[in-house]
Amino acid sequence: MVVCAAAAAVLFAVLIVLTLEVAASGDSDPRVGDHWHAPYSVFVCGQRQPSIAEFPHSSGIHTHGDGIMHMHPRTPGGEGRGASVAQFFKNAGGWVDPALTPEGCAIDYSHPIVLRGDSGIHPLGRGFADASAVCDGKPEREFEQVGAGYVPRDGDCIRIVFRPLPGE
Repeated sequence: MVVCAAAAAVLFAVLIVLTLEVAASGDSDPRVGDHWHAPYSVFVCGQRQPSIAEFPHSSGIHTHGDGIMHMHPRTPGGEGRGASVAQFFKNAGGWVDPALTPEGCAIDYSHPIVLRGDSGIHPLGRGFADASAVCDGKPEREFEQVGAGYVPRDGDCIRIVFRPLPGE
């Protein structure tokens, strides 16, 4: 009886340690070998912009021109902060093509509003079109502001918003 109680206590302690280790490493940041996806959209003066054209990147943080951030880190540089929203757009060559700015709309492209929502599709290994439609259909009030350093989780909706400068 004492042996069973001791064995149960040891098993319980091992489970707690394993749970804490998983929680600590968790899915907080993508690591080499992960395959995460986050639909994104960019709005300038209320107008949705076209998806960024396909671009490869040695880090594995890229898009296929499908409106999805593909986070498949292949190097340590693509892990963690290397998969942030800001890094994705840096890899792409910038936040948005200024030539697409709606006429009469003055924007400060150095200050994006980065929002995060949930597509409800986890894991997002397929169903990109469904996830993008869910994300595009969400009103802005269902998103939380996170900032450009945010590292998306698999299935997150990312919305980048550029509003007109005050007085415009």
